[in-house]
Amino acid sequence: MLRGEVKGGYCESCIMNRAGFTLVELMITRVIFLIIIAAASVMLQGIITQSKQHHKIAQT
Repeated sequence: MLRGEVKGGYCESCIMNRAGFTLVELMITRVIFLIIIAAASVMLQGIITQSKQHHKIAQT
């Protein structure tokens, strides 16, 4: 049987090649995740700063 030849309705080598994620896929996922975390961090910092300002104004 030739490499990539269909046997029983599926490609054996295709399935064997898709056993895991490639390094590129993992790195892209990591970059996207880090961008989301960074954006959430900036938003949270803004909320904390705003809350402190409102709390300070309320005390005076």
